[in-house]
Amino acid sequence: MASKIAAQSQKRKEGFLRDLHTPDANREKLERLQAAIGKVVLLPIEEILIEDNVRQSIDTEADSFLELVSSIQENKGVLQNLIIELQINDDKYRLICIAGQRRLLAARIAGVVKVPALIKQYANDGERVIDGLTENLTRQDLPAIDIAEGYQRLLKAGITEQMISERFDRQGRTVRKYLAISKYPADVRSMLRKNPDVFTTRVIFNQLASRTFPSNDALREAVQAILNNQSRQKTDKIGAQKDGNFGPTTAARIKKRLNLKTTVKGDQNQGFVKVTYTSAEELKLLLTQLEK
Repeated sequence: MASKIAAQSQKRKEGFLRDLHTPDANREKLERLQAAIGKVVLLPIEEILIEDNVRQSIDTEADSFLELVSSIQENKGVLQNLIIELQINDDKYRLICIAGQRRLLAARIAGVVKVPALIKQYANDGERVIDGLTENLTRQDLPAIDIAEGYQRLLKAGITEQMISERFDRQGRTVRKYLAISKYPADVRSMLRKNPDVFTTRVIFNQLASRTFPSNDALREAVQAILNNQSRQKTDKIGAQKDGNFGPTTAARIKKRLNLKTTVKGDQNQGFVKVTYTSAEELKLLLTQLEK
């Protein structure tokens, strides 16, 4: 699905860019768009382009994304507006999605023709990134690596660490950790982005950003170790599932013997047994059975 969306997006982009070479046909549209700056209007979805976005990757196969597609279909449109930048070059213009990329992709799949959009223009990249970060952070959890790279773009645009801290209500040390993450080698950042279930913000902060690595190779080894550990945990979990009848069966045997509510967690090698009593008489019975 992702490749299909990318192909469709590229096709729309090429067609729209061809239209830009006929300024007379677009002059009236441009005037209407300029008059709408700062307002929410309905825009043809085929004219909106996706370029460099704060959210670098979107899983179009995820249940949450497919639920969004269904919601848009049921509501016959997008309910929350996108933020669109109007870029003008002489009599030519482009409409760039700054915030709401996920909704835009879902709307395309849902077959929506127009979407509500707040038209804006930006003086610099810093303003553009601030809008993208703010919108993504308030609507859905943004991966730590995307936040880190967004903060780095703000820094390059002249926004100081203190300004970032105040604007996004983050502690200074938290901002510095994000900026440190943004400096990881490209291959490491790619690995973090491709495994969001493993490299949550908590894992990245506690096991990577809080440590000082003597070299990038040492950092890579740490990242790979986290992946390997996660893989082992999955294998152990599968093994436990194969022995899934152990707990209930063992609990039933103990309950039959003690005549008390019993819970067993674990497997043949390790775990615990919980026996529940509700009166002094039941406790006395339990102690008597244990003594035997």
